[in-house]
Amino acid sequence: MIPFLLVTVAMTGAVALSTIRGLRALWGVLPPAILIFFLGARATSVGTDTVMYDRFFRSADPSLAQTLSDTPQEWGYVTLVWAVKLVTDDVNVLLVLCAALTVYPVFWAVRRASSAPVLSIFLYITFASYLFAFNGIRQAIAASLILLAETFRRSHPAAWIALYVVASLFHVSAVLILVAILIARW
Repeated sequence: MIPFLLVTVAMTGAVALSTIRGLRALWGVLPPAILIFFLGARATSVGTDTVMYDRFFRSADPSLAQTLSDTPQEWGYVTLVWAVKLVTDDVNVLLVLCAALTVYPVFWAVRRASSAPVLSIFLYITFASYLFAFNGIRQAIAASLILLAETFRRSHPAAWIALYVVASLFHVSAVLILVAILIARW
């Protein structure tokens, strides 16, 4: 619990610091780096599903077709696993990439849509949306992409649709969320 509290304090400070004029360039670097490091550098024993993701990573075949047929997850995630496995046998590289795919869309969405970015990021961390990525890696990526997609709904419909498509490549629940959002807005 102490590391999580330290990350929360460091993140809140980094986000607050990055809203100061002249230090805004830090927004896209320092706060996400803290969260990505904490999420991506963890042991494979942290998180209930991480052991399963590690097992799938270790069993990835040099053939993409074989990896797709052997792994039951969505093909966007499986393709990411396969590509990382071609480069390295270190599962933490995959965890860092998944962390970046989870954290950066949230920061981009907050930057685009929030009038209180420090509070938004603080709530993202403390209400366990960030912590969810320790267990549901694919779902967290999809949820982050959906959050970002919703900031493009009116201004860039093509980007909105593209982000939903990419999210569904990581977890099929993105399609259900899209349907639910469309019904709720209708």
